[in-house]
Amino acid sequence: MFLPSQALTQISRNFNQKDKPLYEIGAGMIGLSVPNYPGAKSSTFRAIPFPWVIYRGDLLKADEEGNRLQFLKNDFFEVGLSGGFNFPIDSNENDAREGMPNTDALIGIGPGLIVRLPTQSLQRFTFGLGIRANFAANTAGNLKEHGFIIEPNLRYWVKTSRTSPLTIFSSLSLAYADQKYHSFFYDIDEQYKTSNRESYKSKSGLVDLAGSLGFSLDLSKKSSFFTGLTYSNLTVSANKESSLVESQHNIGYVFGFAWMFHEKYLDQ
Repeated sequence: MFLPSQALTQISRNFNQKDKPLYEIGAGMIGLSVPNYPGAKSSTFRAIPFPWVIYRGDLLKADEEGNRLQFLKNDFFEVGLSGGFNFPIDSNENDAREGMPNTDALIGIGPGLIVRLPTQSLQRFTFGLGIRANFAANTAGNLKEHGFIIEPNLRYWVKTSRTSPLTIFSSLSLAYADQKYHSFFYDIDEQYKTSNRESYKSKSGLVDLAGSLGFSLDLSKKSSFFTGLTYSNLTVSANKESSLVESQHNIGYVFGFAWMFHEKYLDQ
């Protein structure tokens, strides 16, 4: 899903600790600018306040590895339920889609796998696999099924020392989707054909190769700053011939602040 990795907004200073808090509660503000969809030149800047909730329960997890429900787990792997999201697209803000209908938000949900690969104590390295069914959702709450996406990924976190306030994080992913998913972004019906925009029918295949790189800096015991860059490569995309793919290289950015109000350990 074309949204910066959740690792960009859920960095916990406790990620490399053996005994982690059951939960960390706070609030923050995130600013992000990413292309409207993979291959778009137009980007929309958003400033979004958010609750900073990290929870490490037996069934529900919301931590540096993302938000998910766990069904099967041990120290080395887990199987659960994961999700994804793409913001709605306003065609008035996107030159390639001028005259075409706006899109709804796209919500993905499905099974997810996380495998924790062996590392030193100041590092974390995971392989993940998400398989999600996608649904277009409008403001009235109506849902329309829009295909599936398969997304294997690698994520890596490292602290420079045990006392360092700096955490560096990165991710690399590959996405494959069916025709119905691609059609949400790249189909051009005959009625929307113009001199600069040919009609197009999407096909199944690769969406993109994507990566992110960023860092989180603890400003105090209760506050932190984070920032990162995202990159999407569509030279391998199955639908790069669509007129809606304006660029085969996308770059976005994200930054924000978070304040922790409270944390609780199991023995408290």
